[in-house]
Amino acid sequence: SYISFKKPSSFTGKFFSKLKKGYACLLYFIKSINSLIEFSTTPNQQREILVYLVLMTKLVDDAFDKGILTPNNFSKIILEDEANEFLEVREIKKAIESLKNISQDNPYYSHFLENIIKTLETHKIREVERNKEIIVSSDEALRAAENRGKFYSLSLIYVLNPSNFNKESEKIISMAGSWFQIIDDYCDIKKDRGRKNTVFTTSQEESYKIFSQHVKNYQKQIQNLIK
Repeated sequence: SYISFKKPSSFTGKFFSKLKKGYACLLYFIKSINSLIEFSTTPNQQREILVYLVLMTKLVDDAFDKGILTPNNFSKIILEDEANEFLEVREIKKAIESLKNISQDNPYYSHFLENIIKTLETHKIREVERNKEIIVSSDEALRAAENRGKFYSLSLIYVLNPSNFNKESEKIISMAGSWFQIIDDYCDIKKDRGRKNTVFTTSQEESYKIFSQHVKNYQKQIQNLIK
């Protein structure tokens, strides 16, 4: 997926290596759940949607790091029609508009926006800068990570316009999303120290032991869900 990556014809500008990796991971995930969920969007539309979703995620994270966006003002700034002074915000809005245009007449579009907002609300717990006076426990950090992965994965499914999404599928996608976020946090331990509250940065226990425990837990739960 990484090697075969192609930018949409409507996209201008650079697409950095990290974004290509994010795109490749999401595309592989979508391909792997084809037997579980069908989508009304075409394969080409799906690829284009993934490009803009990954780009939007990167732009949002950068805007949070710069203090332009906060968990409290994100929905207001992003969803309002007024022009914004910050280039980052304007680019985020453009990416969201592109997602809406590609997946036209998508009955799940409002669910996509709702879950993206829920994803970003987890910054309230995960960002160290906003919690200097608060001691975040490992349990709180775990719940925030699981919610972030869950809501992001659900937003991905919704923006692709599923045609057979049900409660059972939702549980599987939610669990897989939580698992992916824990994997991501494990990969970013060094980068996250002092910046993010994760299950690894808030615990004194050896990181690999924590990771192994969670992998076994998620694998067991997903296997139980999919029989």
